[in-house]
Amino acid sequence: MYPTGFDTALICKSGHVITSRLQNYPQLKSAFCGICGAATIDACQDCGKAIDGESMIDHEPGWPDPDFVRPSFCKHCGRQFPWTEESLNAAKELAAADSGLGDEDLKTFGLSSMN
Repeated sequence: MYPTGFDTALICKSGHVITSRLQNYPQLKSAFCGICGAATIDACQDCGKAIDGESMIDHEPGWPDPDFVRPSFCKHCGRQFPWTEESLNAAKELAAADSGLGDEDLKTFGLSSMN
C-alpha cells in the first residue's frame, strides 16, 4: 500500500526551508535557522495545523525533493505565513517610499499618504 497525504515542512520565519520531510527525518528539527538565526515553525501559528511538506505519494526514499516550494498561506485557515507577511510589508514600505505614488495608489497597498 502506498502512503497518502503530505509530510511536514520545517521553515524558518524568514522563509528558509529547513526540511520538507520532517516526519521522515525528525532529527532535522531545529528551533532556529542555521542560515539566518530566525525561529522555525512546522505548523500555522494561527490554526496550529502542520505545514504541508512533500507529497507522500511522490516520496522517493532517501532524499528531500529539491523542487519543494514553500507555501505562502495556510491551506487550512488562509493566514499568511511569517515569510509572506515579511515580504508583503517590505513591498508596502518600498511603495510608500516611492514619491511617484499618489494617495489612491497608497490606499491600494493599505498605506496612508506620507504628507
